[in-house]
Amino acid sequence: MKKTSDRNSDGALAGIRVLDLGRIVAAPYAAQVLGDLGADVIKVERPKGGDDVRQYAAAPAANGLSGHFAAWNRNKRSITVDLSKPEGQEIVRKLAEKADVLIENYIPGTLQRYGLDYETLNAINPKLIYCSISGYGHSGPFAMRGGMDAVFQARGGLMSVIGVPAGKPGAGPVITGIVVTDCVTGRDAASAILAALFERTRSGLGQHIDIALLDSTVALFSHAAQDYLLSGISPTTDQGVMTKMAWAGFVDCQDGKVFILATRNPFFEGLCKVLGVPEMAKDARFASPALRYDHFDEVEALIMPLALKWKKFDLVEALAAEEVPAGPVNNAEAVFDDPQVKARGLAVSLPSERKPDLRVIRSPLSLSRTPPTYRRPPPELGAHTQEVLEQELGLSASDIEKLKSAGAI
Repeated sequence: MKKTSDRNSDGALAGIRVLDLGRIVAAPYAAQVLGDLGADVIKVERPKGGDDVRQYAAAPAANGLSGHFAAWNRNKRSITVDLSKPEGQEIVRKLAEKADVLIENYIPGTLQRYGLDYETLNAINPKLIYCSISGYGHSGPFAMRGGMDAVFQARGGLMSVIGVPAGKPGAGPVITGIVVTDCVTGRDAASAILAALFERTRSGLGQHIDIALLDSTVALFSHAAQDYLLSGISPTTDQGVMTKMAWAGFVDCQDGKVFILATRNPFFEGLCKVLGVPEMAKDARFASPALRYDHFDEVEALIMPLALKWKKFDLVEALAAEEVPAGPVNNAEAVFDDPQVKARGLAVSLPSERKPDLRVIRSPLSLSRTPPTYRRPPPELGAHTQEVLEQELGLSASDIEKLKSAGAI
């Protein structure tokens, strides 16, 4: 069989092998970041069903390929292993012995039952960087609890500042339309892994990385959380940064919405000029961001009917000419039709057997000499089990057949 390992790819992480024991989002996302950068990623899935997100609803045009799975699992080889079987555990231990990085997102203590915990694997491979991703981390009173993205948007504070201000229609916190805390946690994990790989060049040793969705969410809470630490006052949707830096908000145009950030005086002057009311910027009520905040509803009452005379892209371009930050509120179709998105190549082709016209979101990482590469489409479940067992562990056809008979793969 022709060897198709990625260990000789030209990416920045060429030669690095990653064992991805992750499921759902954060851990698979972290592994994909490394795969995009050239690492050889082996994704370990359960034999029946595989990663849960394979089953998430897909649009009919996707030919059964889940958008959730495709978003976080390119540049990987998939093998199926039953971790509850001793033979399956031994397969993972042997792969870990040769790996540079292992990523997992089980509830703390789960993999210890299988002899696949950090202490056990560190004993057989001291160079292994073992990254654990969990809801609450490996310490603290809630360490043994599970949890998913929206729970941490709530607990970590994001929902308290993302939503409609009191007194407005639909007031209250909202859940983001994407799994933002999962994605940020995955990127945090990838950053930590890259730091550990760099440190290993000095020490020759691996280490354990403990990444928690809660930790990443609180970090993402960012300046709002820092405002509280400085002032002791919790920000709310009524006191979000956009409303404080008045005027900023959404306007309705003839064909959709535009978000405008006319917070500084020159921006507000530019907005008034574009809307044909330059004298509005000289009104004493609106002379500073603080005054515009105090008279927020009055500003909106004057701006809204004027914006309705415009088409959204015409308004955005007119505002750009006056150096006023603004953007159309795009749906997914409009995003990938955006000229800047096209120019940046943010969708790349990665055809698969299931979907020959498959396009995927390109990595946001841009490196001049060793850019991300797109070598493998999201794999079919277990498509590389035989390849990996033969090439990486040297197992024979009869060895593999015995593992199948035992239900280990």
